[in-house]
Amino acid sequence: MFYFFPVYTIENEITLQGNVEAENFESYNADMGFGLNPRGYNKEGVILRYDGKREMNDEAIFRVDPSFLSDGLNTIRLAVTDFNKKIIYDYVYVYVDNVNVAYP
Repeated sequence: MFYFFPVYTIENEITLQGNVEAENFESYNADMGFGLNPRGYNKEGVILRYDGKREMNDEAIFRVDPSFLSDGLNTIRLAVTDFNKKIIYDYVYVYVDNVNVAYP
């Protein structure tokens, strides 16, 4: 089985834009991990808008500082929680290049 998903190359801070909505919305959060299927995630380098307490429609949701990510493929995970504590996840995959080579 083959899955296709977009991978974005980043070198500078990025802002992720989209929708954060759920029936009985409570909050959202975002974190990052190394690789396609990270063994763990961390929140370092993620800056949420409105502290993750507001639904949004086609707006900037959070910013990511790639200096907190390892070079190579990384996963950014968005988690939306409702009042029943049900969590819905969505993922964005980015290729990080923190090493800038200057040519003479």
